[in-house]
This record gives sequence, structure tokens and C-alpha cells, in this order.
Amino acid sequence: MDKDKNEVLISDFFTDEYRTWYRITNPAALHDKAPIIVLHGGPGAGHDYMLPYTDLTVTGRSVIHYDQVGCGRSSHLVHKPKSFWQVQPFVEQLELLIKHLKIDQIVLLGHSWGGILATEYAIKHDDQIEKLILSSCPSAMKRWEATGKRLINELPEKYIQAFKLLSDGASVDRQLLDEAIDLYTLKFCENIPEAEKPDYLKHSAQEMNNDGTTYDYMWGRAEPIVNSGNLANWDAEDRLHNITTPTLVIAGEHDEAGIEATKNFSKITGFVKEIRYPGGAHIYHITNHNEVIADVSSFINGSN
Repeated sequence: MDKDKNEVLISDFFTDEYRTWYRITNPAALHDKAPIIVLHGGPGAGHDYMLPYTDLTVTGRSVIHYDQVGCGRSSHLVHKPKSFWQVQPFVEQLELLIKHLKIDQIVLLGHSWGGILATEYAIKHDDQIEKLILSSCPSAMKRWEATGKRLINELPEKYIQAFKLLSDGASVDRQLLDEAIDLYTLKFCENIPEAEKPDYLKHSAQEMNNDGTTYDYMWGRAEPIVNSGNLANWDAEDRLHNITTPTLVIAGEHDEAGIEATKNFSKITGFVKEIRYPGGAHIYHITNHNEVIADVSSFINGSN
């Protein structure tokens, strides 16, 4: 890789309410080609676990990571009520970042919750996006829950029953539920033994617990069952036709964003194809890194 493509610019900017921290890999190319903006998940995980996507500088473009409000190095808005934590403030933050960087066209890549954010942004700003990559995200939250109900049945019986009680609104032993969630996360999200987890992944896992506001208010604390968050009823399916941007959908073979979650992205007017990575779970961009970078970079610089 060229030396310039390894250069990193770290900076931030402020609005009246919050600070946005960002980093640009290969900043020299920022205005040469549409840069790639990477949207992290969580909500609240921070950008760190998405750093492997800096290798997309192989496209000759800048790669931009930033921390969304409520996490990481951007402002933590713990004083905001639950009613604040909707999709719109995150769309506005991305709009302000693009305006701050004086960018006209972008490539947008969103993972998990970041894919929901990317979907909403693309519906609103379709003409601004050169290519769209939706990674391990649902077209509606009910689709995510459908996958969860299927995958839960692959766990030991005591954990199946714990999730069933939770779904029915019954009281569940907290230690048992935590064990069930940890196992579900290991199998269908991380799929990496603890001793082999890279530091950037550990940092994002810690970040999810640093504040709690964003994740708790938007998602709820009992993944894969959305039982209390503001995203519980999110659904973009009747608006997907508004996205004419060429769109690639990617996910892992054993992803918690299963085929139930992603199949209706074919309703996107600009839908190109979906790729599932063998053996991969939710963070397959780490475990299947080389294949992902090759496929995504080819899509970004290709004719589709």
C-alpha cells in the first residue's frame, strides 16, 4: 500500500450541543474521489471495531471513521431524555460531518445499527451517495427479531427458556439471562475466542458499557429481543424504493442479521446483490477480512 494511504488525520468539530470526533485515513484523496464514510453499530459501540475497513484505501479513496453522539470520543449526552434518542439526531450529525468536510459525493458503508442509519440517510440523500454498502443490518426491526427467534433455538435449553420467559414478559434470573446473551453474542456476533480478540474489538465492547444511554434507550438491554428501545418498531421497507444508489448487501453466514433480516433489501431500486461470508458471524469483516475488502473495494470502484 502506498505510504500516503496509511496517513491519518484526526480532528473534531463542535456544534452548539456536541462534539464530533473523526479520523480520515488517506486524507490527501479526500476531494479526489468520493470518500468512504464508515458508520459503526451499537448504537454506542464507537468506531474502533470498524477500523479494519481502513484497508479500503486500496480504492484510492479516503476512509472516514467517526464516533456517533453518545459514545467514544464524541460527546456523551447522558443528560438527554429517552425521547431524544431517535434516528434523526444521528442523521443530522452525519449531515454536519459531510458539510464540515466540504464533501459533495460519498460512499456510505454502515454496519448493524450503522446500516439502519445508512438506510435512513440514503432515503433522504440518495443523490449524494455514489455507492451504498449495507452490512449486517435489517430492513425492519421485526426482521431482526425473526432471526433472533430462530437462532435462540440453537442454544442450550435453559437459555431458550430464559429468552422465552423474557419474550413473554416474565421475570428472568439476571445471571441466567446474562449467560444466555453472552453465549448468543459469542456464537452469532463475535465468533472469536476471548484470547484472540484484537484490542480494537475489545475497546468497542467496553465502549458499549461506558455510558449505556445510547444502547439502552435505542435498543434495550436484552438483545436479540428488542423489548424497550426506541428502535423496536423501526421499519424502512415501504421507503426502500426511494434508494436508487447502487447498493451492496453483505453479512456473515451465521450472522445475527440472518437472511430474514436482509432479504427485503432487494426492494431497493438500486439493489445489486447480497453476499454472505462462509463461517462469518456479525463481525465477519474481521474474521473474513481479506474477502470482504476485495469484494467491497471491487464494488466501490466497479461499474455497479
